[in-house]
Amino acid sequence: MDFDECIRFATEHPICAVATVDGDQPRVRMLGMWFAAKEGFYFSTAKVMRASGVVAFLDDPKLKERLLEDRPFLRPTAENIAIFRVEKGDAWFWTFSDSGRESAIERISF
Repeated sequence: MDFDECIRFATEHPICAVATVDGDQPRVRMLGMWFAAKEGFYFSTAKVMRASGVVAFLDDPKLKERLLEDRPFLRPTAENIAIFRVEKGDAWFWTFSDSGRESAIERISF
């Protein structure tokens, strides 16, 4: 495998996880890649809403069908899909200028 194959794969599958570190805490976000080229992988982002809380895994056929209607490209992997909801937690908005001061960002409980 060479980097051209990585570029092709990334172009065909542009949704990925991008990980950074905030102090000693890892931060991982799912992002849509803008494009891939020999120089690397390009992304753009604006404000990001983050949420933390309790995860509830949902086994609801109506929700699964709604998901597959909204995202038909997932149908081939439908049997391996898990649906979950983040509940009873906090949400906040983050930008790159907030790096290193995340604890000062106002949290919104839900």
